[in-house]
Amino acid sequence: MLDMSSIEAARAEFPGTEELTYMNVSARGLTPQRSRNAVDAMMDKMQSGATDKAAMFDLIEQSRDGYAKLINATSDEISLVKNVSEGLNAIIAAYPWKSGDNVVLCQDLEHPNNVYPWRHLNRRLGVEVRSVSPRDGAIPTDEILSQINENTRMVTASSVTFAPGFRTDIGPIGAVCRERDILFLVDGVQSVGILNTDVETLNIDAMAVSTQKGLLGLYGMGFLYCRADWAERLTPVYLARFGVDLGGSGAHEASLGDDEYALMPAARRFDLGNYNYVGVAAADASISMMHELGRQRIVCRRHPMRHGPRRQRTKPTSRRAQCTSTGHVLLYIQIHEDWTIKISAHSNLIDSLDQALRMPRLNRFLIQKPEIQAGVEVVDDLAPGG
Repeated sequence: MLDMSSIEAARAEFPGTEELTYMNVSARGLTPQRSRNAVDAMMDKMQSGATDKAAMFDLIEQSRDGYAKLINATSDEISLVKNVSEGLNAIIAAYPWKSGDNVVLCQDLEHPNNVYPWRHLNRRLGVEVRSVSPRDGAIPTDEILSQINENTRMVTASSVTFAPGFRTDIGPIGAVCRERDILFLVDGVQSVGILNTDVETLNIDAMAVSTQKGLLGLYGMGFLYCRADWAERLTPVYLARFGVDLGGSGAHEASLGDDEYALMPAARRFDLGNYNYVGVAAADASISMMHELGRQRIVCRRHPMRHGPRRQRTKPTSRRAQCTSTGHVLLYIQIHEDWTIKISAHSNLIDSLDQALRMPRLNRFLIQKPEIQAGVEVVDDLAPGG
């Protein structure tokens, strides 16, 4: 258990919590002070001309290693990408698809960026998209498994759906995919850094995340995990110098080998061009903080708070409250167009998603239980009959 002094020390990393009840972590997390400091330090060097490229490359490897440890992977199994979309597309495009192959997913609960690549693949190559329907707002594992057949080449799912925010039971899906040599591709952006997302335990073959949510970093930066034995079977569509193995770290970044080049091991082959060093600096600092606190301690902090808002009773109009399996609080209400403006006057509170106001996962040290209660009361006052 975390003691209160540890909680307060961690919350001190987030100045935004001093004057604001911040509840929009489902869309983006607050960046900790140490990440701001890391970005400032890098920008100071850029302004002064004191840039040390070797140190910047060291930072890349440090962040790669830190993220790998967070999800129980190896450094070689991590590539640095711009966002979830780029990571997913890198894997999809690298697979040798042919007409008649299929992918299985639940389109209604996936973010559009994990739907359009499959529709495009169907249009381009005739790959069948086999989609199941949601069950009680969640991705039904049994239905996903029932759609797998001899032509299934990939299965894809979000570890936690972006709306309404339910956790997917992905372990059994990954186990079946592993047995049948099917690549299991996961959108992990709503779970990594919040839930203990162990790629080995969950049988995940590839997973894409961006850093602005649970990893508390910046937009335009992400990580792609690909299990080594699967990555070695994939051929990137895009290739740049950092994806080519010229015999170790001693080769210059602008070195050119001969026509008989080899790809970098595992997921490193997906690295492209120069990196988003500023984004890496921010992410490395926040990931380091997570390692200091400990993954299990962060998760344990989330769970004891999870059931409090479930008991909250809103006024008997057209709304109801529900706490999801990941700690989101969903308030099902008739939404008014001017609510966002009104709510922003009280706090940076929630997202509006199909008649549901999505409050945050009760995680980490950004949000205390009284702040969730205050958020419910704000919405209660704005709702019809409030």
